[in-house]
Amino acid sequence: MTDSITVRVVRNQFWHDGEARTPDSDPFEVEESVAADHPRTLERVDDGGDVDGGSDEADGTSADPGEHTIDELEAKLEDVDDPEVLRELVNLERSQKNRDGALDAIEARLDELEGSEE
Repeated sequence: MTDSITVRVVRNQFWHDGEARTPDSDPFEVEESVAADHPRTLERVDDGGDVDGGSDEADGTSADPGEHTIDELEAKLEDVDDPEVLRELVNLERSQKNRDGALDAIEARLDELEGSEE
């Protein structure tokens, strides 16, 4: 059994079920493996239609750790306050570039947040 997730197109064009999807298209369902195969084009959204850590609305850049230097990633992580988003970023970094510095930065931010909840 394959799980489906809701995604939106963040860049370029994506063909799905015979239909061209663009960044202006509504979110749609795909198998998780499809989204994982297209991390620069598809971005997961939660049930409310909000992006799960994928795009910085203000400047249109991706929060995908693989698309940033470690310094850029560290700066962006200061704005992430959701531990679940950080866990997803750890998984994404591990599945892509698996850089020690990026993983350390994400995990340090996660430790900061989880330490402040106690």
